[in-house]
Amino acid sequence: MAVYQISKIQIRRGKANSGVEFPQLASGELGWAIDTQELFIGNGSVSEGAPLVGNTKILTTHDEILSTAEYSYRITTPGFTTGISSNTPIFRLLQSRLDDRVNVSDFGAIGNGIADDTAAIIRAVTNLFANITNTANRLILEFPAGIYKITDTITIPSFANIVGHGIDKTIIQFNSDHGDKIAFQTVADTSTLSTTTQPQKIKIADLTITTNSSTACVDLSNTCNSEFYNLKISGSIMGLANNIGILLNAESTTITASNNIFKNVSVNKFYYGIFNNQYSNNNIFDIMSISNVTYGMVFGNSNASNQNEFNNFKFSTIANYGLKINNGTQNRISNCYISAVGTTTPQIYFTTFGNECRNITSDRSATSLAGSLVTRYYPEVAGVFSYTSNKFTVTRSADGSLFRLPLNSSVDGGSITPVTYTINYVYNSTNLIRHGILTVVATANACTINDEYTGLGSNLSSWEQYLELSFSASIAHNSIIVSSTNTMSETTGGSFTYSFTATSTATS
Repeated sequence: MAVYQISKIQIRRGKANSGVEFPQLASGELGWAIDTQELFIGNGSVSEGAPLVGNTKILTTHDEILSTAEYSYRITTPGFTTGISSNTPIFRLLQSRLDDRVNVSDFGAIGNGIADDTAAIIRAVTNLFANITNTANRLILEFPAGIYKITDTITIPSFANIVGHGIDKTIIQFNSDHGDKIAFQTVADTSTLSTTTQPQKIKIADLTITTNSSTACVDLSNTCNSEFYNLKISGSIMGLANNIGILLNAESTTITASNNIFKNVSVNKFYYGIFNNQYSNNNIFDIMSISNVTYGMVFGNSNASNQNEFNNFKFSTIANYGLKINNGTQNRISNCYISAVGTTTPQIYFTTFGNECRNITSDRSATSLAGSLVTRYYPEVAGVFSYTSNKFTVTRSADGSLFRLPLNSSVDGGSITPVTYTINYVYNSTNLIRHGILTVVATANACTINDEYTGLGSNLSSWEQYLELSFSASIAHNSIIVSSTNTMSETTGGSFTYSFTATSTATS
């Protein structure tokens, strides 16, 4: 017979006794806590077969199920042990396990490029990293793939760990109505700008940041001991001096922007790609790209920044210089590729003595050919510097010319200053192999050359025949022309392989 009516059933009910265990229920008796919306059933006695005396909580729609469900890592894998033995696995509440990872969606960010995610991102960063003394709360804040539109500055406190899903996968799109706000700015762990407490131990990785602002996109002033990996930073305004991709200033000689690591970071479409005014020391920049900017990178603009490393850079499509060290010493630049950087200026410039430059590959190397005499050879590296080149090979031409070298110049390419070239060479022809060192000292209007060599000859009848090969240097079109004279029967041919170290201690 179908049931068409349910009689009224009464169960024990009342308000929960806060802080005190729920009253003992009889076997099978139900108890309902009206205020907390909890339901219990009595276990019964042990004599009835119950494993223990007490109440069993019945889950309802008002319970936080995940806070009571338990989880044990790989509990079904034979032989896998998380506890002191296979019989005592470690269990955690499922809610706790899920809280191990957090992303901005948990705070309301949408990431569709339309909704304004500023408030949600600020909530996430503030709750996880600002004023946090419990290190267990300093989790990784994930930004899933998407476009996160922001309209105000996101301040990044100390110990923040912000990671996306990859360049051009996670995109933070800064749209400033005023056009003069910073997209990301590092701050002390109190989330305030401070002249005494530095932002530190920050990590930002695997995302793209775009901005329409006329000021800095990412301001890392005073930041120390932090990491910035796999980032793309793009702007849209190149005509204003305050428009900077990465700003890395420092407060003083005691509050410095130091010991930071930048790796696989690209910066494009700004007035300055990276700008440092002073006191940034012991930073490492590796696998970097700066393009489509007015000036590439400036360090120590006002006061010294020392012992920074710039490795594996690519500078391309830059109106003026790619890198300028204006103040500082023991800065090291190596393994850089330079293309379409400046036209009438040096590509790398040092104002102060004590900096080192090695292994630069530049599109200007084509103008080193001795036949390219109609235009000036503007230097790849200039100022006060020590520069070690790559290795080159040229063929001796019919007129004896071999290659060109640039004169040293001021940062704007104007005035000429002295430079010394120490050229290690090997000359190889049918009758002669000669190893030597050429020393060329050049000023604006004159140069001298000295040759020290040893050699081997296959068909030479006397040592004096080595003297039939000689070198000369002259100035033409504000460039140094190195030529050779060979009075043996070899009027043409012969390969000349060389590398050089250029040094200058003269200020412009």
